[in-house]
Amino acid sequence: MDEDIRDVVWGHRRAAKMGLIPHDDRRHTMAVSQYTLRALYFTQGNLRQLRDTLAGFDDEAFQRDTRWPREELPFRPSDFTQDQGHQ
Repeated sequence: MDEDIRDVVWGHRRAAKMGLIPHDDRRHTMAVSQYTLRALYFTQGNLRQLRDTLAGFDDEAFQRDTRWPREELPFRPSDFTQDQGHQ
């Protein structure tokens, strides 16, 4: 992910040095490139937030939480993945 962002940023800088950015025939290409860069930054931020949330998850507190009863499930997920004709 970080390499993708660096590649896009490098491409923008290189295009600016070569004088390609202000040309009207490259507006669409630059708009797509900038949109992709913003999307990559947004995704990277979401992944960092998810990582931080998972790292900060308190497993001990979750196990002591009694707001919802922890009962045995009436079925197993594997019950739905078996071929019904071979039972």
